[in-house]
Amino acid sequence: MKTLRYSVVRFRPFVETGEFANAGIVALEEPLGLFAFKLTSRRVRRINQFFHDIDDRLFPTAIDMLKQELGWIRDAAVKTGGREAFEFLTKQRESAIVFSEPRARAFEGTLDDEVDALFDRYVNRKFATEEYPEAQLTREIKSRLRQSHVYGYQQYQIHDEIVSVTFDLASKINGLRVIRPLAFNHKSTVAIVDHGARWSQRFQLLLERGRLVRQNVLVPVSQEVDLAEPHAAEAKEIATGKLRDLGINVVDTEDFDAIVAFARPGSSTPVSSTLS
Repeated sequence: MKTLRYSVVRFRPFVETGEFANAGIVALEEPLGLFAFKLTSRRVRRINQFFHDIDDRLFPTAIDMLKQELGWIRDAAVKTGGREAFEFLTKQRESAIVFSEPRARAFEGTLDDEVDALFDRYVNRKFATEEYPEAQLTREIKSRLRQSHVYGYQQYQIHDEIVSVTFDLASKINGLRVIRPLAFNHKSTVAIVDHGARWSQRFQLLLERGRLVRQNVLVPVSQEVDLAEPHAAEAKEIATGKLRDLGINVVDTEDFDAIVAFARPGSSTPVSSTLS
């Protein structure tokens, strides 16, 4: 069995907002150290609709420069291996092109096929349902908790006469603690706001009825939105604002340090919001 380490290439023109658009995949096959990548160049119109204050040339120019750089790395990796280059690329950087925190998974096929599949998922957004991104986030958080030696989080249903809710990440080791990732990949602003309102209402009822306590609820929120809807980011902020108003912990799905800190047995200190 081989291991694939990969990172999602993101276009983030404004550091202040933290909003980004997925633009490609870089990957490393272990133990061989083979390096591969795939970048988009067909989303210029959608990118400019979303980030409407940027120069039209910024995205294609950034992608062209990155494509050239990654091509050099891939050619060099044939002789020297791509491990060091992959580690260097995925370090935090302050530029319009950034990389997600590296992730890993086992695979049996070819490196190119795996990169294509990841590209379809993260860039082309070929999801089976609107719930798929949240299921994927849940799996990634479970994996990161295991890597950090945090155990005990599993599916749990809160039974209540008014509202019964099932959480895929819950622990009763230190009181009932729940982690519920949310993604707002919906195709319309109404759907985004409705999705946030639905979960805000559920949490509010569970809090009011004493089924949960605020400091024991964590909601990791994905920053990604559908670029076809120019007001999607604004709708996401409205949705997450309702969650913050409840006083529960809301963080970025990429802030694994905060997620692990919340999940560790004995933790009782609320985490700080890492969303803009």
